[in-house]
Amino acid sequence: MVLDKPPGMPVSLRPGERVKTAPRTLTLVAEQVAKLVPVLAGGKPRPVTPLDPEASGLVVFGLDDDTASSLKEYFRSGDAPRTVLAVIEPIGQGSATPADLPEHVNLTVEMRSDARGRVGPAVGEDDARGKAARTSMKVLSRGRTRAVVELTLHTERPGQVHIHLQTIGWRVVAEPTRADGRPRLLLHLARLTLPGEPKGGPGPALALPAPPSFVLAAGAPVPDAPGAVARMARKGQPAAKDDGPRPGGPAAPVQPAQSSAAPAPGAPKSWDHVAEWYGRHLRSGAGDHHDDLIVPGVIRLLGPAPGQQILDIACGEGLLCRELSARGVDTVGVDLSPALVDAAREAHRAARYEVGDARSLDAGALGTFDAAACVMAIMNIDPASEVLKSAASVLKPGGTLVLVLLHPAFRTPGRTSWGWDSGQPARQYRRVDAYLSESRKEIVMNPGAASSGAEPVTTVTYHRPIGAYVNMLGEAGFVVDAMEEWASRRVSEPGPRAKEENRARLEFPLLLAIRARLAANVDA
Repeated sequence: MVLDKPPGMPVSLRPGERVKTAPRTLTLVAEQVAKLVPVLAGGKPRPVTPLDPEASGLVVFGLDDDTASSLKEYFRSGDAPRTVLAVIEPIGQGSATPADLPEHVNLTVEMRSDARGRVGPAVGEDDARGKAARTSMKVLSRGRTRAVVELTLHTERPGQVHIHLQTIGWRVVAEPTRADGRPRLLLHLARLTLPGEPKGGPGPALALPAPPSFVLAAGAPVPDAPGAVARMARKGQPAAKDDGPRPGGPAAPVQPAQSSAAPAPGAPKSWDHVAEWYGRHLRSGAGDHHDDLIVPGVIRLLGPAPGQQILDIACGEGLLCRELSARGVDTVGVDLSPALVDAAREAHRAARYEVGDARSLDAGALGTFDAAACVMAIMNIDPASEVLKSAASVLKPGGTLVLVLLHPAFRTPGRTSWGWDSGQPARQYRRVDAYLSESRKEIVMNPGAASSGAEPVTTVTYHRPIGAYVNMLGEAGFVVDAMEEWASRRVSEPGPRAKEENRARLEFPLLLAIRARLAANVDA
């Protein structure tokens, strides 16, 4: 079993820790997976490849003691190099800079463990416990004070990366996590090769690109190395994870909804309680759906022309407004969260941003518009009918409204999920447990951080069938003239299931886009 370990989750219990009081470990996750997946039933996962608690990446488990033991021997042999990506910086206040680093470095250090288990360079040739540790380093990208490097580990020794970097005066960067402020070690185990059958030679290679936050933290250009770092979206916004199928475990939510959500009883009156997190989320991992799918699709459906006036309802940090302004459109963004409006104003001064409720837009204060869009927000607002009536009140007769939302039939949190049948070859399917009944569900937007002990960041989403949206549009005076279903454009990493995952991702749409026109006889 190979799992994608998030930063902040230890692989296993530390000495002296007890299960009831220790943080959740990756080994516990592996044990739960083994119980849930029929082909793994009865397995007792044992971790094979060590990884720092605050690092991320691939961790291999053997499903019994004998398998774990043979796998450990395989990785220690030197015949199974692993690739680690890291952001590094010089130790101390010396004059070393990334420009001083040679393109390639081969490091070999004798390492030893003392009587207390502490690891370090061997004192001399006579150190009986010394074992050779070999690492190759390649510089992928250089910033002003930091660099992104690829480290190939030819041996498996505790602390090997850190000790080798220390010998050349560098260290791995540790930065606060986005969620809880604890250190996140910018170290990611990105590639490894499993043993093959039946003779135990090289088998399948697994790859998991590092998150784009690596490049942002280094202040460096995007590396050229294919697959080293997850694809970066335009305008410096990194790619995000999809809720579509991918190897390595469950993915993060597709896109946190924009901020004009109606509060649940007792909840804050706006999304100010998640505004800071949401801004960090977009800047560090959730931009590719907007850049590659949503924004181009919305602009195509709107058909904006220079001089037009367009309203972005629940604008968040103003992503759509920025794109429209670049096309010569007079844009106004409205959001219920003052914090998000402030962020939009700071990032983009060419558009006008106002604090306002999507359910009660004021034409006297905002003016009237040729078109409007509500992107990834209406499924978080209740009642949605008031949003549509409010949009009609600020649109000119014949004006266009574009809605984009998670596809109600296939992408409803808590009601739909991916599954695999047991046929040969295995097929991936989308399970739908409920569709016609409307529902309200609280969503934890930072599940990875929350599972590691961080304070959960929650919002509310409302499920409504497609017919409900069409009927509400009609009641508000709109006529639907286009409806599109958009599939995710992500591609799975190479692997035995990648072809089927890519097929399924294209068959089950991620988003629903609806374009409607305001009938000319509707009073504003």
